[in-house]
Amino acid sequence: MYHMRKILHTAGCLALCIGLALSLSAATCDTATSQDPGKELSAKKKFKFAVQPDTTVCRLLGDKAANALFTAKKATLYRLNPSVRPTDQDVTIGGVKVEEKLCDLDKQDVYLFQFLLADSLTYSNDPLVPLTPFAPTAAIEFSGKQGTCFLLFSLTSQEVGIVIDGKRVFTSRYRNARTLTRWFAIQLNDEFYNNLLKMLK
Repeated sequence: MYHMRKILHTAGCLALCIGLALSLSAATCDTATSQDPGKELSAKKKFKFAVQPDTTVCRLLGDKAANALFTAKKATLYRLNPSVRPTDQDVTIGGVKVEEKLCDLDKQDVYLFQFLLADSLTYSNDPLVPLTPFAPTAAIEFSGKQGTCFLLFSLTSQEVGIVIDGKRVFTSRYRNARTLTRWFAIQLNDEFYNNLLKMLK
């Protein structure tokens, strides 16, 4: 009987230790930064994300961008002009001239981008250098209680950049080029995007 109690006690302690270890190792998006992707995530308070990103995405984007993007309730679409050098009077996003503020996005579109960018497989670590330079022609501003971030889309080079506090802090190629190009072609109804879509077959 004594040995049985000892075994049960030991098993209970082991289960408690495993549970504690798992809870302490739970990853959140509040500590990793894109400047230090290897930094271990700690168990700070989790924000209520509209769409839950995986931990790899949290490391890629960093705290500020991930929290702003995935807690945002509002998003605004802008048309950019990367071929023009902005003047002091121009409004810019990440140093790129804003040609036009277009519209606030529907909630479904907000969730669509949050859903796509919450998956680490959206981002490509392909070492191939894009054939064209990063030249964003559209931007989406995500805003909410946890701050504001801008997504800059360079559809010709198939890259997305993230701007925080006026500076581009992250840039990556994306894999779902046709899906994103088709969305912009529908929203902007521009010959440039429609022609670009025809090339992506």
